[in-house]
Amino acid sequence: MVFNQTEKQERSYLQQIITRLKQIISHTDMSVKNHADTLAEYKDYLWNNKDIDPHEIRSMRESILNHFAIGESVIDKRRRLAQIVDIPYFGRIDFQEKNENRPVIPVYIGIHTFHDTESRTTVIYDWRAPISSMFYDHELGEASYQSPSGEINGENKEEKDIKLLLIYSDKDDLNQSINDRKCADRSR
Repeated sequence: MVFNQTEKQERSYLQQIITRLKQIISHTDMSVKNHADTLAEYKDYLWNNKDIDPHEIRSMRESILNHFAIGESVIDKRRRLAQIVDIPYFGRIDFQEKNENRPVIPVYIGIHTFHDTESRTTVIYDWRAPISSMFYDHELGEASYQSPSGEINGENKEEKDIKLLLIYSDKDDLNQSINDRKCADRSR
């Protein structure tokens, strides 16, 4: 099976990925707000109830630390997704493991991993991930990479440098996207 054979199919897939990334970024924004609201409620509760017992104070402290850690994690996730939303990936290989009846899987490679929890699949692999080494180290044909569970052997069926500059349907869309990113970077 060959994945996204035409430029039109690749454009459509790119739009699906960008849409999904934007949905998740929006969801993380809401999650951060919820964590901040919860922390504010805890703070108000502690401030307004000075006579609570030490066990409850300890429990509240643990809850605050937990919410703070989760909130930091969500903020980090959002930062990574925001970095890839404009140009999610730059390369792709279609890899088939040597084991019997294994399908050919498209391996999109970008600057960060994107695992879609809804579809339970890794959609984009970080360029430093073991599987991504095949993009750099192998041509079409036999290929392998070192995974934590050992060497994985198979075959590169297809390899592409994805030129997202060409995939954007309008040069102005790309320029606007780049300008938006520059403005966002300056505001930090």
